[in-house]
Amino acid sequence: MSQFSAQDREALTRLAKQPYDQQAKQFMNAYWVRKVGFDSDPGACEKIWGYTHKFIKLDKRNGKEGCELDEFEAHQFLEKEVGAMTVKDMRAALSEISSLDFSQKMSLVEFLLFHYKISDWAYLVHWSPAGSAAQRRMLVDVQAQMSYAQDALGVATTKAEESKVEADKAAVAAEASAQAASASQVAAREQHEATLELEAQEKAKADALAAEQVKANDESLSTVKRNKAKAQLAILKSEDSQPLRRARITQEAAERKAVKAARAAQTAAVAAKKAKDLAETAAAAAERAMAEADKEVEELTDKLEEAKAACAGSGTEDGTFWWLDREFEESLKFMGPKQRAKAEAARAASRDKAAAGP
Repeated sequence: MSQFSAQDREALTRLAKQPYDQQAKQFMNAYWVRKVGFDSDPGACEKIWGYTHKFIKLDKRNGKEGCELDEFEAHQFLEKEVGAMTVKDMRAALSEISSLDFSQKMSLVEFLLFHYKISDWAYLVHWSPAGSAAQRRMLVDVQAQMSYAQDALGVATTKAEESKVEADKAAVAAEASAQAASASQVAAREQHEATLELEAQEKAKADALAAEQVKANDESLSTVKRNKAKAQLAILKSEDSQPLRRARITQEAAERKAVKAARAAQTAAVAAKKAKDLAETAAAAAERAMAEADKEVEELTDKLEEAKAACAGSGTEDGTFWWLDREFEESLKFMGPKQRAKAEAARAASRDKAAAGP
């Protein structure tokens, strides 16, 4: 007859259906001082953290909300962590040590029972904290606050990334606007120079016409000279000189170029202004999100350190407290330098406050 009851098996099934992190925390809490001895082996705690997050990563359907890997995912995990072992092999080994009979899927707790060769798994599934109801409520509150803080940090990180994207776009738009403005200035200067050249050529023609007109009307000159002047006057009136024609073509082209460049500069300026406004809006949103995250983190550190002080030595989920501290450390990796410094300062202040007592 099996040493485990139907109630034991039902409790194990319920545990195996909990999210990965809950399975991990239950395992660490139960074996904090016995069997595995997590209390004296930080490396063992890190291994549980690592196994849990590898399960989460492999679970493509449910991620952190999942509770078990399918056979293919489980095979990937076992191949990397254990070696050439199939899920079937592991299930056979589990059956030998504890008479367990799992489905074709693998929960985290199933792997942990196998890995640590746990045969008294009834102790695990029925383990419950020894602290008071008030201590338990504090811990539940801390875990809820951790969730709020992580969500707030996630939002702050997203907003910061969005702000950087918008800032980069604004910088590109500002550079494009500056280049367009510079090109417009060059085009305007070229237009001005071309206009001056055209005016000079037109004045030269007007002067030449006036001079020939004077000669043609001068009675003191011989008929031959006056007729020559009249002929030259007719030629000047009938066509422009090559320099004048070139100056007119150049001026018209320069004017078109200047108009086009001015229009492009205006368009670029409007785009740069819009990009700047969007960047400022994104920066303000990021700043608000960071302020909210700072507030949630500060509240988290207060509650966490207060709960740790209140529950010290009571056997109230030491593994869960380790997990919460580890989650906090992990969160620091995704913060910017300033926000990380604030979070660490908040934790130090909370520890001092908790140590001082009421």
